[in-house]
Amino acid sequence: ERGKSILAQLDDTCLEVRRLGQGAEGRLRVGFVGSATFGILPNIIKSFRANYPEVNLSLLPMNNAQLHRALISREIDVAFSRPELHDSEFITKHLLEEPLIAAVPDTLEVNGPGGLDLRTLKAPSLILYPEFPRPSFADVVLSYCKTMGVDTSRRVWTMDLQTALSLVSIGEGICVVPASVGTATRNGMRFHKINPPLGVTSLSVNYRLDEQGRHINNFIRIAQSVARKTI
Repeated sequence: ERGKSILAQLDDTCLEVRRLGQGAEGRLRVGFVGSATFGILPNIIKSFRANYPEVNLSLLPMNNAQLHRALISREIDVAFSRPELHDSEFITKHLLEEPLIAAVPDTLEVNGPGGLDLRTLKAPSLILYPEFPRPSFADVVLSYCKTMGVDTSRRVWTMDLQTALSLVSIGEGICVVPASVGTATRNGMRFHKINPPLGVTSLSVNYRLDEQGRHINNFIRIAQSVARKTI
């Protein structure tokens, strides 16, 4: 009887390992920048859960520097970053590209239907995130502004997108954000196209070069499929 029990446990273990190899069970730790939640990330998560309901998902908001460190130290398995993470040990898949737009207080007058010309604003308070670690998305925005000749002498620093939007809504300044962020309504603020266009930002998914987990490969495949349908 004891031998039968041991053999039954062995069969169960073999089945569990096989299912893990197929990506049917296990755990997937997903790190992401905050702006990804306004775009395709929710649809990717829904699609993955529908296809692999037995995989436990851990969703962890981080900035790019934190995502990079977490991938290196194997604290996360997949990272949604903006822009891509540069490392010879990572594989990066670009998902989509979108223009940058301006989040402004609803008290700011924007003349004309063509959008907001940042060059016409007299030393606007530019709300930037994250303040550290750097470089970050803030440096991408500053670089674009410098190229266009936008005055960025007045800067308000904060740590994340949600706080930046809150500061915009109370009139502290304007914030440059990905276009997908403008799909969500928020009291006290409006979103405007930037004209002439300031630039674009891309969302990418990153994972380690030595990662062979089937559930990670399945997740990447679904992410790319959802991105193709979105474009």
